Amino acid sequence: MKISFVRLFILLIIANSLVGAHDSEQPVPFIIKIEKDKGRDGIGVYHGSTIQIDVSKISGSEAMLGFDFLIAFDTGQLSFQGIAPGEIFNIPGDYEWDIFDYQFVPDEGYGDICPNGLIRVRGKADSSEYPRQPRMDGDIPKCVSDSTILFSIDFHVSNNRSLECEILPISFFWRGCRDNIITFSLRDSGFIRGGQAVSLAVYDANDLYCYPEYKPIEMPIDINEQAFPNFYGAIESCLKHDTDNPSWHPTRCINFYNGGAELFCLEGPYRGDLNLNGKESEQADIIIYIDYFIRGRDAFTINMEGQIATSDVNYDGIPLTVADFVYLLRIITDDSKSYPPLSPAPEIVHFGHYGRKITVDTELGAAYFVFRGDVPFTLGPGASHMNLESHFDGQQTRAFIFSLDRGNTFKGDILSVAESPIWVEAATYDGQPLRIELNPFQFAVKSEPNPFSPLSGQMEFQLHEDQTVIIEIFDMSGRRVRELSLGNLPRGDYMIRWDGKDDAAVDQSSGIYFYKVIAGNNTRTRKMILLR
Repeated sequence: MKISFVRLFILLIIANSLVGAHDSEQPVPFIIKIEKDKGRDGIGVYHGSTIQIDVSKISGSEAMLGFDFLIAFDTGQLSFQGIAPGEIFNIPGDYEWDIFDYQFVPDEGYGDICPNGLIRVRGKADSSEYPRQPRMDGDIPKCVSDSTILFSIDFHVSNNRSLECEILPISFFWRGCRDNIITFSLRDSGFIRGGQAVSLAVYDANDLYCYPEYKPIEMPIDINEQAFPNFYGAIESCLKHDTDNPSWHPTRCINFYNGGAELFCLEGPYRGDLNLNGKESEQADIIIYIDYFIRGRDAFTINMEGQIATSDVNYDGIPLTVADFVYLLRIITDDSKSYPPLSPAPEIVHFGHYGRKITVDTELGAAYFVFRGDVPFTLGPGASHMNLESHFDGQQTRAFIFSLDRGNTFKGDILSVAESPIWVEAATYDGQPLRIELNPFQFAVKSEPNPFSPLSGQMEFQLHEDQTVIIEIFDMSGRRVRELSLGNLPRGDYMIRWDGKDDAAVDQSSGIYFYKVIAGNNTRTRKMILLR
């Protein structure tokens, strides 16, 4: 890679000053660093957590008069929450700078090279807009001390578990020469005052690779000729004096260090270790999981973010699921090999609420229900051998069906309850997640018994809201034989008997019939068999 002689000369001089050269007049370059957050415990930040990233002046011998930084991030990974100014803007304070502001920068169609999250942050020590002066050192603002936080950015970390073990980058970004500059004054009055410092070098988040000279990829063209935008810093043409702006006196005098968030990595002893004792997949972890399904996040009393992060036992990228709980059981009971691949498309499972029974058409390993209000229930015959735990928190009732015994599954009539659930989650015995279909219309219907006689047959249906209801009965040819107009009915359970006659009160022959329940704009059709 080609490097201009002038730039090489500047690099050598400044590098010499960094290692203690005795030319006391050489300025020590600024180091501006975006923090790399490794979490409170040093093992990474947790998905779904809120983090604060500090942007600091680490070193630099000259007096800062202002800064203008452009910072990039991926909005799919990090959600911007806000920015807090650092101590240099405190009034009263040690520095009392005048101006701090920030703004989102719109995407100007640079394509893939332009990040979808850009924030410009500016600070100025002394502004003509304010009559008050900042703290002064002679006739210039007081020099900002090394290791001073200039500002802090708050982000919410994505819950996308496919990002596990990655570093979510937060980087300096350049769209032009005046991005990422520091206005400064040299302390020695013999030097030019009021110049601008631009990038000398840029380092990535792991502090290993230096851009542009030492980045371990082949650059398509020399950085000295590369156009904006880029992540590598000010190009060589930025150093030219601007005749339209006589105050533009740029000097390569800033080392930028990018940062980011290092995500918690569920390798080794962490996955399934809900009590965070360094031992995965224990009975104690199962107890915490059960407590979560009953009491919610109040079950996590040690470190909520860390405990939630360890809960994705089946590696599907989603924490705190019934599937994770069941698979953790399989590991503890030696029923399962570690972490099998999940089905590409979860099976669809149909839950129905007929009268006072919740039924399911698939063998389950566990199921979780949430009801509105204080709702009593008992296990149905299809789940009588399972465990049932429940809790009412003042607004909702939670119910969790499971078994700690090896080989237990359940199916059919699993719960006796008058109310319909507002949420259902379930998994197979192997810990596979399931897609739930629960009463896709606003009511459920069923005929009991089936086949039936004119004296015993009844059609059951349940309304989840007030509806005008009509029942139509058809024979095998499609001819409507009976219409029952029930009018407007309030929410609740209903049982309607058909006496086996048509609208003219004529007895109908034995055979297959279809009845259609129309409730508002919704319909349900079921088959029934009449025996005489």
